[in-house]
Amino acid sequence: MDLAHQEQVCNFGYPQGKCGHFPAGAAAHAAHFSVLQDEPREPLLRIIYVLEKDHVPVEHGTVACLKRGGFSPPIDDALLAAQANAFVASYRRREKSVVETA
Repeated sequence: MDLAHQEQVCNFGYPQGKCGHFPAGAAAHAAHFSVLQDEPREPLLRIIYVLEKDHVPVEHGTVACLKRGGFSPPIDDALLAAQANAFVASYRRREKSVVETA
């Protein structure tokens, strides 16, 4: 699978049945993340996640991403943890970009 196809099919929306990397029998088809709290003086970034299957929420929760790394409480699901890490990394890149251009 080429990178352009992967970006178009696997990384956005609901990839089940379209992306060869999508795990068979996955409990959710999409994960959405949002920042709840980001205090510069606090050692954490608090995020909320919502997992969806067939466009219906099936699970949600909040976690704190410790600025030194890791989540509290720990995320047991390896796939969800990887997606949360990707979200946090993207958020931090955007925040750094905003600060640098201000």
